[in-house]
Amino acid sequence: MTEGVSSLSWKLWALAALLAFAAALRIVAAYPRLSQTYDEPAHIACGMEWLAQGTYHLERQHPPMARLGILPFFLILIVALTLWTGLHYGQGAAVASVLLFSTLPPVLAHSGLATTDIPVTAALCVSLVLLWRWLNHASAGNSVLLGLSAGVAFLTKFSALLFLPVCAAASVWLLRDRTRAGPPRPLLKNLSALMVVAAAASFVVFATYRFSFVPFHSPVAGPYKFVDRLAGSASMVHDAAYSLLAIPVPAPDFFEGIAEVWSHARAGHRVPFLGKVWESAPWYFFPVTLAVKTPLPFLILAGLGTFLLCGKDSNLRAAARLPASSSGRPTHADLLLAPVCAAVILAVSMCSPIGVGVRHILPVYFFLAVPAGRAAARLASRARGGRVALIFLLAWQVVASVRAHPNTLAYFNELAGADPENIVGESDLDWGQDLPQLEEILHGLGVREFSIAYFGSADLSRHGLSSFRLLQPRQRTTGWVAVSVRHLIDDFSQTPPYDGYGWLREYQPVAVAGKTIRLYFVPGKEAVGHPSTADEVLPRVPSARL
Repeated sequence: MTEGVSSLSWKLWALAALLAFAAALRIVAAYPRLSQTYDEPAHIACGMEWLAQGTYHLERQHPPMARLGILPFFLILIVALTLWTGLHYGQGAAVASVLLFSTLPPVLAHSGLATTDIPVTAALCVSLVLLWRWLNHASAGNSVLLGLSAGVAFLTKFSALLFLPVCAAASVWLLRDRTRAGPPRPLLKNLSALMVVAAAASFVVFATYRFSFVPFHSPVAGPYKFVDRLAGSASMVHDAAYSLLAIPVPAPDFFEGIAEVWSHARAGHRVPFLGKVWESAPWYFFPVTLAVKTPLPFLILAGLGTFLLCGKDSNLRAAARLPASSSGRPTHADLLLAPVCAAVILAVSMCSPIGVGVRHILPVYFFLAVPAGRAAARLASRARGGRVALIFLLAWQVVASVRAHPNTLAYFNELAGADPENIVGESDLDWGQDLPQLEEILHGLGVREFSIAYFGSADLSRHGLSSFRLLQPRQRTTGWVAVSVRHLIDDFSQTPPYDGYGWLREYQPVAVAGKTIRLYFVPGKEAVGHPSTADEVLPRVPSARL
């Protein structure tokens, strides 16, 4: 890896650093404009429990490693992307890929949240960069690095336990011809290298769970529930399995967390999608979500770059001016690695019934940014028409990204139309992030009291809001009413229809806080004298948006 870094010019690294710095400023600038999102308190609380008490019982579905800070993981992604694209496609493509990736609204949004999505993206992508190096030269040092990186990936989010093996299998298959070329490696040496990788990964996991070596915590833990379902509550097999579970195992919380995620997947996850509430996500959830949450210029360039690669562009390596390395110039299989990894991650995600948003497939953006950068470099090398097209696409992406600030979490492209909540909801749109902007609007209007149906985990009493009362589903009221878009889609009742706040659609919202909290004024006897139209209100609140 040192050879790869040194083979790329300082100008490339300077440009990548400049783009990363600009993106980091935008991420940090959005902090005070957005309240906590729904999942953040649980992540932070679990991390505090792990640090202070050495236990991990509050919420096991997310491992503890990723709560140490998010912005550094974004910067690691920029370094990995610069290295991958620069070594495979050339330095012009690397600059373009970093520019495109660092202006993606979903990436910017989740880089500013205390959740595990950006950390697992960084750890997974770094692991695959190291895997590519390891497949070229499976030395002891490369094996240790790959194992350590894989262990960190497993600790950031359990989805890495699925994404990393399938990407590794795809990489091995793509590079099978290269591994057959050259002197054959003894089987024992191959196995020993794999054992070093596995040992390093296991050590990281074991160490992070404080070298715990105890039985599974209780008969209500995931493995016991699985045994009960499989063997019943009383049988010889049941008793033997319980005896085995009583044997101490390393890092039991890690395995219990995996069992909880598996149970979550089996039960499904309720999600609003395409105008209705699904008890679990359909197979096409992620492709549709990716299509409407990603800037169109990025999709166009990524598609063009993948098309060029699949067509085996004969001038690819010559045009890219690829640097030489100890393993030789990249082959066509090397160049296909990124789009293939994007495809397999998307494919396995389509099998998941847990459709909470594009954040679950953020690694796809990293791997699509690579061919997108290649397509940009190819357009730049064309005649005037190609350069004009490239300038247009890059300008379109940057303008769309800037316009989304600071509400990048709720960004949708032009395909979503004016009402994106009719396509997807949940963390792609409303995750409880717009309380500061609601507070600003209410103060600007001089609202003294209001009703609210808020989707989120924030403590409303700590946000400087006016006097408020919580609004329940199907509870009609008058006066000022604030309601989260998520509640308009799904009131979280147990049986359909889930439109307990649908009666508010009879009224035109006076303003919208950010993109997710709609403020209404419902006329009534006790509301006489209050403004009832947007025209009376908006001039007093410049930041209000309809």
